[in-house]
Amino acid sequence: MREARITGRIEAEARFSQGIYFSADTSRSTVEIELAPLEGGLFRAEITVDGAPEWMSLNISLETGDFAIGDVIGIIADLRAPDPFDIHPFIRTDHGGTCRDTPLAETLTVSSSGGTSILFHPVAASDPLTDGAGFHTLVLPLPHRSLTFDLQDFRLLHVASGEGMPAISETLGSRSV
Repeated sequence: MREARITGRIEAEARFSQGIYFSADTSRSTVEIELAPLEGGLFRAEITVDGAPEWMSLNISLETGDFAIGDVIGIIADLRAPDPFDIHPFIRTDHGGTCRDTPLAETLTVSSSGGTSILFHPVAASDPLTDGAGFHTLVLPLPHRSLTFDLQDFRLLHVASGEGMPAISETLGSRSV
């Protein structure tokens, strides 16, 4: 991925590495992307939007598998952008042609100063992830406008229930003193 280069229009998907791609609604817009290696990081994406896309995203295939209640999904990302924005990630699960989305419990913040954002999602019984084996894609929705951002680093974690992390995450703010 560090050497990936893309220049041109996103027609539906713009793949730049095995299982990693940008996608956008091209029915109501034209979306151009220039993706280049970033010294000391993964890549810089410059996206130009003409029109009003209903969606635009960076997608990462998680392949086929299953998740159990109490598993924890974690994302550790270092993103930077001159015009800050938040990402509300979700996992799209395809069970034999039926797709359902699991919104993750937290938001990734993309700031102008950069820095690491950490997100943990405890898998709950209501999450479509628990409906048995399926094909999963992590979707990072992007703002529906022109933007530039740097992806310095990215790590995805899956910790099975009972293997190192509690099923329920506690914060200092959630404790009563």
